[in-house]
This record gives sequence, structure tokens and C-alpha cells, in this order.
Amino acid sequence: MVCYLALVLESTLQKKLRDIKPGLSCRKVMRNLAQMQAVKVSFEDQAYLTRSELQGEAYMAFKATGTRPPNHMQLLDIYAENRP
Repeated sequence: MVCYLALVLESTLQKKLRDIKPGLSCRKVMRNLAQMQAVKVSFEDQAYLTRSELQGEAYMAFKATGTRPPNHMQLLDIYAENRP
């Protein structure tokens, strides 16, 4: 089931990418997205999640799906881990 879902999502992304930028491959965008990294940083009793810059055509995945990339830095709710 997971493989089928991955195939459907990949083919949907490929179609959306083709609609906005013909010739752009889904594989290239996914390789660029895989380069994004996130790191948890603590500063003055606050925890933040910070991410690297988007590389190459990674932004096109967000544009094609009508979403925005995650913020470069966002405050983490440190108490969420202790909730039921």
C-alpha cells in the first residue's frame, strides 16, 4: 500500500510540476528537497527548529502544491512532548 501511495503522490507532483515548468523532473526536485536539513537549537530556555536554505529547484515542489516552505526558524513547543 505504501509503494502505491508513493507512486500516486510522485505522479501527481510530476503533473503539477509539468503544469508550471515543463521539462522539470520530479526526481530533480526530490533530490534538491532531500538536501534540506533541520536542526533543533536551544537559546535562553527556548527551543527552535531552524532549516537550511532550499537548494536548486526545491522551491518548485512547494509552488506546485500550493504550499509554502517551512519557516527558516520556528519556536518549538517544548511541552508538546509531555502531553498525552
